[in-house]
Amino acid sequence: VLYWLFPEARYTVTVSQDARRSKVSVGSNPWARPARAHDISSICERYGGGGHPVVGAVSLDPSRLDDARRIAREIVATLQSPPGAAA
Repeated sequence: VLYWLFPEARYTVTVSQDARRSKVSVGSNPWARPARAHDISSICERYGGGGHPVVGAVSLDPSRLDDARRIAREIVATLQSPPGAAA
């Protein structure tokens, strides 16, 4: 849905919370041009998460919503930087 609403978006970063976890989800738009330039799994691994080159996530304790929001902001900054640049 997000890529339908925002077809120009190359990536999405969302934060959610439920009874089991606070979660940062990261995805790349398969229809975007230019195409994905970052390895999302390696970005998520920096925060104890993982995934695949095109999608990934970081799961935290549900009480750590503020940390999830901070991580999401840092991931956005990384995705807005050239690949390989420290953000």
